[in-house]
Amino acid sequence: MKKLFVLAALLVLPACESSTDSNFVFQFQSNRLDQVPNPPIVTSAEVEGPGLISVAGGEVTPCFLDRIILDGDKNGRTLTIIVRREASNPCDSTVRHHSWIAIFSALVPGQYHLRVVNRVDGGAGTVEYETDLTVN
Repeated sequence: MKKLFVLAALLVLPACESSTDSNFVFQFQSNRLDQVPNPPIVTSAEVEGPGLISVAGGEVTPCFLDRIILDGDKNGRTLTIIVRREASNPCDSTVRHHSWIAIFSALVPGQYHLRVVNRVDGGAGTVEYETDLTVN
């Protein structure tokens, strides 16, 4: 089922390119949730097919109308996702939960190191997830 969702997402998600290495495509979708997820969303990554990695996660923002934005970058064999918040104005101070999925595609076969950096609070960010993946 997840593979079907990832493949469908490839058709509708906007593509973004990196400034450091343009030999890939990065797409994402984030969704505001109406309820607290149970169980909590844990960041995970999978190789979904040739040249394709999907990453899924969740975040919490301090304002109900905030949005989650993801930036994807590839520098050699290191893939980085920056998760950040687009703040609403005004902020109503009502916590909001979000889910997101990101897709790196058009990757050449080989070993990749993936990092997800959380900058939702607006700071320098902390690495919240790291893993190594082998793409066919």
